[in-house]
This record gives sequence, structure tokens and C-alpha cells, in this order.
Amino acid sequence: MDSNSIAIGDLELGRRPAIVVPLYDDDPAADVVAVRDLADLVELRIDSFARTDATHVRRVVEQARAADSPPIIATVRWSEEGGQGSLADEERLALYESVTPLVDAVDVEIRSPIRDRVLELAHRQGRTSIVSYHDFDRMPAFDELESLVDEADAAIASILKIAATAVSMADVRRLLEFTLRHRDRGLVTIALGPIGAISRVFFPLAGSLFTFAHHRAASGPGQLPLALMRQELRRYYPGI
Repeated sequence: MDSNSIAIGDLELGRRPAIVVPLYDDDPAADVVAVRDLADLVELRIDSFARTDATHVRRVVEQARAADSPPIIATVRWSEEGGQGSLADEERLALYESVTPLVDAVDVEIRSPIRDRVLELAHRQGRTSIVSYHDFDRMPAFDELESLVDEADAAIASILKIAATAVSMADVRRLLEFTLRHRDRGLVTIALGPIGAISRVFFPLAGSLFTFAHHRAASGPGQLPLALMRQELRRYYPGI
């Protein structure tokens, strides 16, 4: 899949590094106002909301839109891969059904039991589809990473996102080599943890479509604050 043809909302990916900021439901309008000049995308982490009933979740999306949000990615993270709370698969699916028409992209785990149904929703609504893989303990071997590409292609997902923990620089180099090999596929790669922090700044040069930064508290190990991330990207990618 050609990464040059991928967009989320009105943001065309691949031309320059893009920053995603995870947001929650405590004060979505104020948070959007606080981040919109520095963030290219926002991710609503619905599984971490204080309330997860459909009415409340739709209201949060509407409030974010009303505050002139950047394009919105919605995710209801699976508990097996870092999701908060104890939402059952059918509850997660119902939330995706509720919000997919209101957002620009959805992110679902590549091995989640509801993956295919969420991707069908995204395709039907004309939304960008992201399949993700998270490993908070280790960096997969190269052949395991390659198998994720095969799964993403079979699922016909626009973007494959891999976030895995680096415990050595060899882990970072492995993920970098993988990113370079598949840079035209539509890929996001992040090496989690302190050793992997360098990936958040430099992997876009290798073809990773976007990186993550936080507004209040990190949603992943090694995540940098938004203002610092934008500063670092401007240092190494002049003109953004």
C-alpha cells in the first residue's frame, strides 16, 4: 500500500512528520484548544474515558469538533494490549459503531477479536483504518514483524502501527531496519521505553507516518511532551 496516498481527514501523511496527541474526556474542548497549534492529529482514547456510554462518547467527539480539532483518530484499546477498564468485545464494537461516522480514522488491534468488524465499519464509512500491535515487554523478532505486515495486508488496513518495547539499541535498530524495508506500505513504528525514545523523533525519517506526544500525561513509555516533541521535530526537520 502506497503511503503517499494515505490521508486522515484533510491531513496527507508522509510529506512531513506528523504528531498525534492522545486526549480524554475530562475537558475535550479546552484540551483541543491547548494542543491544536502544535498537534497534527488527536487520538481519543475512549477506553480511558471516565464514562464510556455511547451518548457521552459522541458528545466528547462533538465538543472536540466544535473546538476546531485537528483530524481525529478514535480507539477503544483492547485490554490485552494496554486498554483501560474492562470493556467486553461487544461493548468495544458498539462504541466503534457509535463514533466511526464522527471521526476521521479508527485504530483497532490487529489481533483483536473485533478487528474485521471494525475495519468493515471504517471502510463503509470511508474512514482511514489503522491496525495496531503493542508489546510492552519486548521487541518482536524480525520474522514476527514481517508477519504483521502480511496480516495487515490481508485485512486491507490503510496503516499498520507497531509499538514495541526496546530493551537494547539492537532492538531499536531492528525496528528501524523493518521500517526502512516497508516505508512505502503505510506504516507507523515506535520503540517504547527510554532506550526507544530516539525512535519517536527519527523514525519519521525512515518512513514512519506519525509519532505520538502527550499533553498532560504520557499514554506510552518514553512519550515526550507535545511542546518538546514539536521543538525536536523542528530541529531535525526544518520547515515543519
